[in-house]
Amino acid sequence: MSDSLREQAVKMLIAGSWHIYSRQTLDESVEYVAGVLDRGIKDFDIVDYWDCSISNTERFRDVMKILARPREDYKIGIKVFITDQTRESVLRKELERLDIEYADRCLFSRPRQGESLDHAIDEMYETLDLGLTKEVDFGMWDPKVALEAVQLMKKRGLPIPKTYQMAYNMCRRDAVESEDFEALFREGIKLDAGMPLEAGMIAGHITRLRYDPEDKAQGLWYAEGERNMTRDAGNIRPKIIKMVPRIKELAESIGATPAEFATAFVATHPHISGILFGATKLWQVDEFINGVVLGLEKPQLVRELAEKCRVTGAAVPGYFDYGRFNLYKK
Repeated sequence: MSDSLREQAVKMLIAGSWHIYSRQTLDESVEYVAGVLDRGIKDFDIVDYWDCSISNTERFRDVMKILARPREDYKIGIKVFITDQTRESVLRKELERLDIEYADRCLFSRPRQGESLDHAIDEMYETLDLGLTKEVDFGMWDPKVALEAVQLMKKRGLPIPKTYQMAYNMCRRDAVESEDFEALFREGIKLDAGMPLEAGMIAGHITRLRYDPEDKAQGLWYAEGERNMTRDAGNIRPKIIKMVPRIKELAESIGATPAEFATAFVATHPHISGILFGATKLWQVDEFINGVVLGLEKPQLVRELAEKCRVTGAAVPGYFDYGRFNLYKK
């Protein structure tokens, strides 16, 4: 592995937080984040979710206080899920909980139901004007609506978002590899790919399930030490499970693990900007680095093999009302 390829790889990777810190002790989180930083990965995606046993935001804050790394040594991306509160209010609360003055970027989810695009744009860019974030980006938007927003932003002379964060992997491709997204890419927006391993399924964790708030009330929940899953937009996970043995065979044929092979594929997307990964162990972080390097070294081979792993039916997730989870009560 050349130093230059490794440097490119670590710049592409974004360390996620969902079901990471909730499966670690504080000491483990300190060791993990220090190891991520020492490997050259500087970008962190920090957000609380309704189903985690601890606050990712507060855990990351405590970890960084212990590590005492200068703020300029790392970057923080914050997701703002839309509730009945203003975007400024939500972002200020998250910054306060992180004990930082600004986010390096803020990923805003789609407009509220019934909200005008102009109002959504006003609220997004107000956080930029106030210095609460250095960059505004898209997350969980319908791509057609995002394109309309981009056109409005340009008309108003606003800087358009640099990235759109969306689940994308060697199986879950149809939504991103569509004309709707190509229209956004033509505008200059890049892809931040989440779920490169489909929450670990592609690496072999095929027994994981999706749980919703109503399930917990009925006594159905994931086991301690395990994790929840994102929504299965398009209901394609049964097809992905069937594909896992084939993925393993193809990965072995090029001397890679399934995780490395899957990450390599994501790194070959022509409009890729970042890869949002989830890991609880540092050896898993190394797999993601190795995977990006593999994709940079052998893009054509990786994509040819990955064509055998594609499943059909991946979709853009529908509207999700995060307001009912009271995420930002603190």
